[in-house]
Amino acid sequence: MELSILLFKKIISMAIILMTGYTLIKVRLANPEHTPILSTLLLYVFVPCIGFNSFMMPYSAEMFKVFIFAMAGGVFAQIFFIFLAWLVKKSPFKADPTEQACLAYTNCGNLLLPLISGLLSSEYVFYSSAFMAANIICLWTHLPSLFAGRFKPDIKKILLNPNIIAIALGIIFFSCNLQLPAILADTVSTIGGSTGVLSMLVTGMLLAEIDLRSVIMSMRCWAIFALRLIVFPLILIAVIFISGLAGSSEAARAVLLVIVMGGAAPTATGVINMSALFGGRAEFASAISAITTLLCIITLPVIVYIYQIVC
Repeated sequence: MELSILLFKKIISMAIILMTGYTLIKVRLANPEHTPILSTLLLYVFVPCIGFNSFMMPYSAEMFKVFIFAMAGGVFAQIFFIFLAWLVKKSPFKADPTEQACLAYTNCGNLLLPLISGLLSSEYVFYSSAFMAANIICLWTHLPSLFAGRFKPDIKKILLNPNIIAIALGIIFFSCNLQLPAILADTVSTIGGSTGVLSMLVTGMLLAEIDLRSVIMSMRCWAIFALRLIVFPLILIAVIFISGLAGSSEAARAVLLVIVMGGAAPTATGVINMSALFGGRAEFASAISAITTLLCIITLPVIVYIYQIVC
């Protein structure tokens, strides 16, 4: 219960930053043209820094084993959400590719990493990086195929993605027990520590460009909100409970908590960029991402509380 309360307070703080970004656009202190520039900086500079920095800890064989477990759990969770989104497509709801993407992918980089880094210990950020790596790999392999209607992963873009490079370098540094020079380490830590602020500002700026009335009045949108923030995470918790993995060790329970938090996060902002690149509905994805970010103020602490009780 205590973690859920702390999480609620932290998300409220981030929501205030989000509303600051919203206000900047509405009072015309910032222009909508600034948003893509900030999004690019966030995706290719800030998030890689926080991902790399999560590996800056003394090496231990036990921690490396836990990281492999976290990576496997992250891959499973991401593929599981893709499968659930596919089921929604096959249901009477008949989700289109953009809706499937909004359901399957969460904001684990822009929201989860800074949220956990500000709330929990560095080990939890370390586990979150494994989930983020799984998310990015699936994002660049599955989403282009989803929008194109055929499986054609861009291996080059996956391998050269700054987030994947940052995590790969982080694993090398961790495995070899290396450290950056003090000045570089401070730089990376400072940039990574600002990720949450910039992420929420960008989300608020996106929110200011959306016709909120049409989104709020759409029952289809509310169905997507419910599936993304409540139904899918609860199904994931049920799977974890049935597996019994959470009770196997404290480390496993901590890793699975991070995976549940990642699974209960809002729709990924990366879906917006991928929709624009590959012919999806980028404006719709922006609306879903922004509104789910606001709604998770309530839903995320509740999901975490349910996990702690059940598992």
